[in-house]
Amino acid sequence: MKKCNYPVKYALLPIKEMRPDRVGKEHLTFVCYIVAKAYVLEEYKRYNNEGNITMSYKVCFPYVVLSDTVNTFRKDPDSPLARDNEKVVSRLFDNYEDAVADKERRNVFISQEVLDKYKLFEDQILRLTSDLNVKGESKTKTLEK
Repeated sequence: MKKCNYPVKYALLPIKEMRPDRVGKEHLTFVCYIVAKAYVLEEYKRYNNEGNITMSYKVCFPYVVLSDTVNTFRKDPDSPLARDNEKVVSRLFDNYEDAVADKERRNVFISQEVLDKYKLFEDQILRLTSDLNVKGESKTKTLEK
């Protein structure tokens, strides 16, 4: 595999599932967030009328969750199908612990059953991306938490 020189950070990957609405039509619906490593592609600054800055980032997740499984076909930003894994996120993290804290804050109203289910996918994705180094993260950190 060729060397990919994009910076890598932790980000929150939104998980979506097909779920029926009241009349039985299937729709893609947000379920929860999980922590995953992502390549950072772009950084956006937005100024409001008070002069404050809001940052957002375009990232490419090497792996995503599709239909209750992890798509194990790895995509980097230069892959032909990378756009499928690109998302715009509001925060990036230098370490796993900070990303988990933000994930827990955002998933506060999600059932424990759903969180447990997707924690397994999060762990699998983190194992699959263990070769990607996040700049600023300690090299001795373990993912078995």
